[in-house]
Amino acid sequence: MVRISREQWPQLVWLLALGVLGVVLLLAGSLGGKAPPGPAVPVRQPDGLAAAEEALEARLAAILGRVEGAGEVEVRVTLAKGPLYDYAVNTNTSDRRTEEADNNGGRRVTTEKGAEEQLVMRQVGGGQEPVIVQQTMPEVQGVLVLAQGAADPLVRARLSQAVQTLLGVAPHKVSVLPRE
Repeated sequence: MVRISREQWPQLVWLLALGVLGVVLLLAGSLGGKAPPGPAVPVRQPDGLAAAEEALEARLAAILGRVEGAGEVEVRVTLAKGPLYDYAVNTNTSDRRTEEADNNGGRRVTTEKGAEEQLVMRQVGGGQEPVIVQQTMPEVQGVLVLAQGAADPLVRARLSQAVQTLLGVAPHKVSVLPRE
């Protein structure tokens, strides 16, 4: 059994009070359930992976359908991941240096550095959206082209070459098959 002296009782009471206060604050924070209010600026999320695939498929089908002898064309594209966006950000940095000297000749230097970043927004219609500095196009995993004229080896080669050129993909990632 642990014995507590009279001198230790005030410290123990303070520690217990701080512990209880900490638990109360944690419980109060979790009961709220809502995030603190931030800026009331709706941010339009970029289209997801499926939307990027569909858009690419439609564009490819439109252009491949115009290749001589291709006939009706259907395209499926598989992307490794969606497009990546780099947004414009305003960055405010601050540096503060404090030098202190004591009576005994000791010297202390304190340096504080801080940075605050804020997304750059632009007016679009009735709302705002972030300014995109750079967009990295997604990596294509594979392309399937179904074409009526793909039974002809020359048409199949032209379609495959067109997909490789348009998307910058390797030949083994493109499959061109005759359509029923």
